[in-house]
Amino acid sequence: IAIVMPPLISIISSEWNPLYSSSLSGYLYLTFSKIILPSVIFKSGNWLSKPKYNGYAIGYSLDSIIGPVEVKYTWSPELNKGYTFISVGFWF
Repeated sequence: IAIVMPPLISIISSEWNPLYSSSLSGYLYLTFSKIILPSVIFKSGNWLSKPKYNGYAIGYSLDSIIGPVEVKYTWSPELNKGYTFISVGFWF
């Protein structure tokens, strides 16, 4: 469990990320995220309450000369929408 505290809002999130190496330089992965707002936890005192927000993603990453090339599709049941992200190269 990680606690993230931006200036105006804070969340408690948990993420599980299984990774499968499909080749020498490629990786297929799944991501499952659960988020609970601390204001709900601290008012009720129940740390084992059901997460209010969920997120899921599937992606493929390939190591290349210019760095990792990644394609990720994310979906949230609360928004009932999906988004696709493409990333090329290293983050600095």
